[in-house]
Amino acid sequence: MVMMPKERKPNGFTLIELVVAIAVLSILAGIAIMRYIDATTEAKRNTCLANRTNFSREIAYQEAEGTDPQTFFDQLYTNALSSNKRYRCPKNGTYTFNATTLAVSCSDPDHTGSSIGGDSTGTGGGGSGGGGTGSTVTASTLGATNWSDKLTSAADSSGGVSLTRGSVFTDSTGVFFVAWGSWLNKETGVAKPTLAEAAASGLGLVKVDTANIWTSANTTTTSNGQTVWTTLPQAGAVYSDGTNYYIHSQSSGNEYTDVNPPTNGNWVKVTNN
Repeated sequence: MVMMPKERKPNGFTLIELVVAIAVLSILAGIAIMRYIDATTEAKRNTCLANRTNFSREIAYQEAEGTDPQTFFDQLYTNALSSNKRYRCPKNGTYTFNATTLAVSCSDPDHTGSSIGGDSTGTGGGGSGGGGTGSTVTASTLGATNWSDKLTSAADSSGGVSLTRGSVFTDSTGVFFVAWGSWLNKETGVAKPTLAEAAASGLGLVKVDTANIWTSANTTTTSNGQTVWTTLPQAGAVYSDGTNYYIHSQSSGNEYTDVNPPTNGNWVKVTNN
């Protein structure tokens, strides 16, 4: 009896199996690449916004010290372009400056978040990176009174007058509100400093961002049902609930856990002066 050799079973993959495996790997690689690109894009967007926010804060500080904001921006930005990357867009966008609002904007169309809490295009909204709604608020809307009148009252008093938290004042240097209660003594009233000078001296005054009004449109709901700001408001930001106005008193805060100004200590309700 002749023994026939056993038929060997083929080892390895069939052509169809190889094609399917390659297709699956290609899909996974494509997803990974897209996520990497999205993460890189978001990182550059956040870096640009952080650069411009810090830029605006430094300009605001220098303005309070008496430095012309446009001149300071021009000098610092020229230095940034020539010698360092501290105030440069990671996508090489060009920065421009609004001397009225102190906002620093980027020419890159993807970098629309405002350096002062509002949308740099003035349209804002509830999208990611947005800020104020684009509506403006005036000194009269906030019930601001002339700073010179307050100085005169202090100068004519025996010892000075109080600056009530939530009061709003205006002069040639802008609109400012009292972030925390303080005292305007007689000597200061006689000296008659501008609001910017008084703010720099530590009287609890913060410059108001009148370019944008924050509303509930600037919030979004997370996957776990939490209501959060689409971007963090900064000191001087104005919020309206449709009836009252509130102004943000801090440069930063834990705003993600409480976006309701009436119950959030970082927001100060505007009061009658």
